[in-house]
Order: sequence, then C-alpha cells, then structure tokens
Amino acid sequence: MKRIIQPILRTLSWCSSIFCVVLLLLFLSAGTAFAGISPAGSSGAPGSGRTLINGERLLFGFIFLPHQAVEGKDLSLEEDILILLRDHRDSLRMVAPEGMVPVSGQPGVLLGYFAGDSSAVSFRVARIDLEAGSLPVRVDRSQLVQTTGGRRLHLSPWDIPAWPEAIFPDGLDDDWEDISPIRSFSSIFLPPQVELRSGRAPSFQEGADREDAGQERGDQEGIDQARILAGSDDIASARFWRLGGTMVRHVYSHVGRDSWFLALRTEEQILDNTGYHFRLSPEAELVVLVDGRSGPVVYRRRGESPRWAGQYALNNRFLEIQLDRDLLGQVLEQAARGEAEPLREISLITSHRTPSRVERFYLAELPLPRGLRQP
Repeated sequence: MKRIIQPILRTLSWCSSIFCVVLLLLFLSAGTAFAGISPAGSSGAPGSGRTLINGERLLFGFIFLPHQAVEGKDLSLEEDILILLRDHRDSLRMVAPEGMVPVSGQPGVLLGYFAGDSSAVSFRVARIDLEAGSLPVRVDRSQLVQTTGGRRLHLSPWDIPAWPEAIFPDGLDDDWEDISPIRSFSSIFLPPQVELRSGRAPSFQEGADREDAGQERGDQEGIDQARILAGSDDIASARFWRLGGTMVRHVYSHVGRDSWFLALRTEEQILDNTGYHFRLSPEAELVVLVDGRSGPVVYRRRGESPRWAGQYALNNRFLEIQLDRDLLGQVLEQAARGEAEPLREISLITSHRTPSRVERFYLAELPLPRGLRQP
C-alpha cells in the first residue's frame, strides 16, 4: 500500500521549473540523445537511442514495445493496457519528475502512466507512437490516452504492476526512512583537502575533458593552476564550503534489482552549479552537475566521451541518485584493471562553480556495497 499511496502524496512537493524546456531546445538543436553524452547500452537504451523527457512534475512509469507487441490490442481500453503492462513488467522503467532518460531509437510504442496523479484512486495513461530516430521525445498531458467516448483513461494503482525497486527516483526521502546512513559528517566537519581553480569555469561539455584531464595539469586556456588547501585555516578561506549543498551530512545506499541508489542529505539547500562526484579512479568518475530539480548522472573517463549512467532528483536539501547496475558493472571492472585488488571504495567529492571560480571538496571514501564489488 505504501508504494501506491506515496507517489500520490509526492506530487505536492514539486515546484515549477523551466529546466526541461531549456534542455529540450538544446537537444533538438543537437539532434542526439544527450548533447555530448552517449547513452548507456542497457536498460532499453541502445547506442543509437534518443532521450525521453518527462514534461510533468510527476513520476512517469513506462515500457517501450515494438509495434508487433501491440498488434491486436486496443490501446484505448484499460484491459488491453493492463495486459501489456503486466506482460512486460520486467522492463518497466521510471523517469523522475521533469527528468530525462535514454530510450530505444527503434520504432515502437511508448506506453506508461503518471504515478502520483491528482486523483487518489487513479493514474493517467500516456502513449507515444515512435518512428526510428534520435530526436528527443517529450511526454506530458498532451499524450494522455482517451477512451472511445472521449474520456481520459485512468488506471487503478492497485492494478498496475509494482515497481520492482524499493526506491522511487523522485528526490523525496520517505523511501529512505528505514535505511541507515553509510556515512555521516558532523556539523563542524571540514574537508581534509580543498582544490581551488580560478579563471573561466568550463561548461558541462568542457568539464568532461578538463576536470579529469587538462585542468589537473593546469594547462587549459582560461584556467589557472589549481591550488590545494589542506589545513583548517586555509580551508576556512574557501568561499563555497557549506554553500549550495557542498557540505554533506549523511550518505545513504541501497542496492536494488537493476539500480544502485544513493542519497545525500546536505547542510544547506542544494543549488544549481553544485556538483557531486563519485570518483572511481584518478581517471574516472560518476558525476551529478546540478541544473534543475532533476537530470542525468554522467560517467566520465579521461579520453572518452561522457556516458549516461543514471538520473538524479532533488528536493531542497535531499538528493537522490539512481545508477544503472549494468553500466556500473562495466565501469567498475574498467576502473579495477591494472590494480592489485578489486575496487572496494570510491571517493566522494563535492564542488561548486561560478563563471570565474571552481572549488572541489574532498570529503571521504565510501564503501562499495558487496553486491557491486568485482570478484
């Protein structure tokens, strides 16, 4: 019952954002799944995929079906839609409110529902017929399914197949009430190391190459040599420590069937231009660069194009991250190559940037869950 009622209550917590609109224009001009980001080759997202953008402030659960899978089905009938959802429950995915995920670029039908409708007894159904292509697709109330009588089709929450994960990617903390933090920081904690950079801060695309490569050598145009602060007196001179969500109080972890979920509770409200970096090695990291209430998690490795690795959603001082386990297995194996032992920990780093300054705060090592460690 908790899984049925909670998405309905969550609707009230979301405030408006123009994030998806701005990104939609960016993606349309780029003509790719994510501008400068390669989609993961898992979770129904082949390399020639496209981006699905959720245009509503509600979770959207969906399945992607080839056209032959819906032959003989009337998608204006509740019974036929429920049959399809139940038959393909193992491929059910969720996209965060106003979030985005990569989906197949093949022709087919995207069929789903908005979880957390304004009604406490029904979820609205949406359908999109897709041709082959790579341009992004937006799902919103304009794609709601109507019955033959012109009424919007609704599904009862208890008839819909359950989401197979214990965590919903919505940025709210109610799913985490019974999960203890894997790491906590006191209110007087200071990072053992802070890295300061001045000059023109890189864009998101430039950051994929610079933060892990050129910037560390201090030889990129417009970026000065980094300064490392290690003493408490020096660290106190950092401008952005504690601001914008750079100070983390608690870290949570949950390994699900298809995803690894992480959650961070911060000291202050999380603001745009704050970053959360999970460093796997000196050359690779999983990173959230906050720009709006939700967005992609990116895997960055020196010398390679950024790859989509998951999604994030936030609300005030709480950040929720969903990472694709298939991709994680690949990148963890890659990070461990050449090492004497399998990777058992990752580094947590926060950052904040302005057009003229970047500060990175090295917080702690986080243990990898046993279920994710390479043998």
